Amino acid sequence: MKKLLYLIFLITATIIVMHSCKKDKIIDKQNNENVESYEGNNIYKNLINFRDQIKNPLKTSTSISCDSAMWYMEALMNACNSNPDSIHPKNKIDTAYFSIQLDSMGNVPMDLVSETYYEMKDTIFQRLAELESESKHFWGADLQMQSNQNSLDFMVVFAFGYNWPWAYDPFTEDDDWIYGLTLGYCITGAPPYSDGNEELEWRLNHPYFAIGGVGTIIEIVHFWKNGLEYPEVIYYEFVEGDFDPPCMENEELTDRLWLAHDVFYKTEFNGGWLPDNTWTFEYCDFKSYYQEATIGSITGYEYWHGYNYWLAKREDFIIHD
Repeated sequence: MKKLLYLIFLITATIIVMHSCKKDKIIDKQNNENVESYEGNNIYKNLINFRDQIKNPLKTSTSISCDSAMWYMEALMNACNSNPDSIHPKNKIDTAYFSIQLDSMGNVPMDLVSETYYEMKDTIFQRLAELESESKHFWGADLQMQSNQNSLDFMVVFAFGYNWPWAYDPFTEDDDWIYGLTLGYCITGAPPYSDGNEELEWRLNHPYFAIGGVGTIIEIVHFWKNGLEYPEVIYYEFVEGDFDPPCMENEELTDRLWLAHDVFYKTEFNGGWLPDNTWTFEYCDFKSYYQEATIGSITGYEYWHGYNYWLAKREDFIIHD
């Protein structure tokens, strides 16, 4: 587990550097000024140059040090191919070993670096393809040098996440909750710290689901919808008579949970609330309401939920190997 966390830290650090470099380039262009960039921008340019060299290794006869070869191969692999923000309930750590013959100066020829890099990439994604799961992602790789005497020998430790993250706790037969106002269970009224509204909210904000994806948030927007306007998705009920907060039984809570999930994660084209697939659901905050009402000649109370929810747009990275 410590190794996995270390891998994710390395990947995240690389991504932060890549995004920071890209952001600096945009600011310079908007200001129309020749602003001197900082060290991160140089790292970004060097990584792009390394990518271009290994794409065309026959055009160069250069060689690089063992340490540089290790750093650039690891950084490019993670920046171009990893998906560290993907959330899965299971993970797998695997290893592979590679060796590159050194030249007479003890450096690594660029054509052999290219050959090894793409062999490493093929190995990682072949292992990923062999993983029996409909949902799986490459989380990242860590290169560890074993020897650099006559050859650069190194081990690659790489991590995958897999399986669908069906992490919503199910509503059971005991999960019949008063619709809102933190009034507790339908039968006992206890414990007085939750309700149907709260039970839906915390499930939909579960980190297995409420996470956008790869990249850095560049814009976040807030929306509000309620059961008076969208009763087909959001809870609404009219009850005749005096004020008497109604019960939401577990079957209805389950239905409302998946109705909300669908509209939060589907685009408007597919019946959801995402403007398009460039936006992602981030989190929600639910409210419960009631008011006296007369429908026809019948007087009573309307009870409903309201959904505050936030969507984000992320910026991906422009490096592709």
